[in-house]
Amino acid sequence: MVLLNKELIDNASSGNWGLYRNSKFAMAEILKEESKAKQALSIFLEVTYLDVNGPCNTGGYSSKEFPPFQKTHAMIAPGVINRASKIIAEMALDVDGAKAIFDEIAEVNFKNLKLPVKPETAWKKIKKELF
Repeated sequence: MVLLNKELIDNASSGNWGLYRNSKFAMAEILKEESKAKQALSIFLEVTYLDVNGPCNTGGYSSKEFPPFQKTHAMIAPGVINRASKIIAEMALDVDGAKAIFDEIAEVNFKNLKLPVKPETAWKKIKKELF
């Protein structure tokens, strides 16, 4: 995890949000293997939120032409959604329980990363895939 935390810092400071997202995904996988379901779910949902925003690797060069997040790169990765859905089922969470976890992480990311897609808008898309 220490190396992944270093990767997160390096990727964020370099504007490589696609790579940042990949490092987050790797963290969630480790947490899942360590049976830390709620933490893993939180990060899988965070990765999905980042995906809905279309993370780009800008290499530190960000402008209107090359923004850090682009709608054209937005997606919902089936592998991430499937992992999150499985944990939601294992934890016996309902929609409101999953949304509460999503809201915690999404609000922080929305504000700190100045993401283009509001959490409420993203949740509507993500919820359709999760449930």
